[in-house]
Amino acid sequence: MQRVLNVACKSVMDQQKAFFDQQNPQSNGSCAGAGFDRATCGLYFLIREKGTVNHLGTYGGSKPEGVQLQLWPRDQGSNDKAQIFFIDSSGALCHASSGLAVDIVDDVPVLHRRRPVSGHPNPWSHPLPEFSFVNSQIRVKFLSDPSLPGCTDDLYHGNSWATKNFVLAAHTQKDFHMHPISDFSPWIPAAMVGSFDYQAEGNHDKKWRVLVEERTKDVGGERTTWEIVPASKS
Repeated sequence: MQRVLNVACKSVMDQQKAFFDQQNPQSNGSCAGAGFDRATCGLYFLIREKGTVNHLGTYGGSKPEGVQLQLWPRDQGSNDKAQIFFIDSSGALCHASSGLAVDIVDDVPVLHRRRPVSGHPNPWSHPLPEFSFVNSQIRVKFLSDPSLPGCTDDLYHGNSWATKNFVLAAHTQKDFHMHPISDFSPWIPAAMVGSFDYQAEGNHDKKWRVLVEERTKDVGGERTTWEIVPASKS
């Protein structure tokens, strides 16, 4: 009887996996951290807009959760530590000086504190997006919907977050919206309210702006070409 139950259970799981793969053809094999190999990038690395001195880092060198990632020149003194990243053991892209992971809220890269993830992801607690470095692009694969309910922009129409391809892009024409902590209040457990620092801070200047866009080419373009530089060589 147990053998029959095991076979039945496996059949159901296989059917569920097949359905998910059909809905999300990118999901076959994880791309988390691909391309950020330690032999090339080192343990810690910088993410540079190709052909410039601009590197990805946090707004004002800040470290709290919710802070936006943006560009700024590397040679601006004490904030240079806020431009260093690493890939952790799970494949997540992480910000070195804060120890926080990089998440996407709507289409904005921000710092995010890891939390338990249930079977029902929500804007506060969900699987982190997977970042990979391929053909000079920083590609983004979502494992849950990154947009908040009620977002005024229809960023991912028809659940396109699960079926289309995305990259990090610099100097986007589109501006963005930062979400204060109150926007997440429906999903924050009462026991955790007030127990962490959250700052929805960002720079709206197009010159320094970095957002997620749909990927339309297989190689980096004018605004989507990046270089990974070992931090020891900066």
